[in-house]
Amino acid sequence: MNRQSVKDLLKDKKFEEALKICKKWVNAEPKNGEAYAYTAFAHDSLGYEREAIPYYEKALTLDLPPPLRKEVLLGLGSTYRSIGNYDKAKEILNIGMKEFPDAKEFLVFYSIVLHNLNQHTEALSMLLKTLIETTTNKDIKKYERALSFYADHLDEIW
Repeated sequence: MNRQSVKDLLKDKKFEEALKICKKWVNAEPKNGEAYAYTAFAHDSLGYEREAIPYYEKALTLDLPPPLRKEVLLGLGSTYRSIGNYDKAKEILNIGMKEFPDAKEFLVFYSIVLHNLNQHTEALSMLLKTLIETTTNKDIKKYERALSFYADHLDEIW
């Protein structure tokens, strides 16, 4: 099976076709982590989140190159969140943040999970800090000092 052809199909939004190929790929190479990862992505792209989960989980037990492992962790965490399993989403995204500390996308998705868990102050604080650290917008950068302060004092009144 050709990983690039599956990636091209997903990019071209030919999700059903990608899923058919991925299922054959998994059957042909049951110890190939990439096959499970792309099968999970294809399921997710079709809105079949619950069906994607076992493929994500299996992919994580097999050998994956680090960039793909990062995508799988983010995909699984996001998928758990989307089906309302916030505790599992938090756990998976936390693993992603530890394994890939420079990957800011984990912080953003983690913030959404915190919001879902009614941890609104922590969620907003994390989002503000991530925004301040990653933005190149000069108008936001102009207020970096104030925003950094507020990120740690969101519930205080002066």
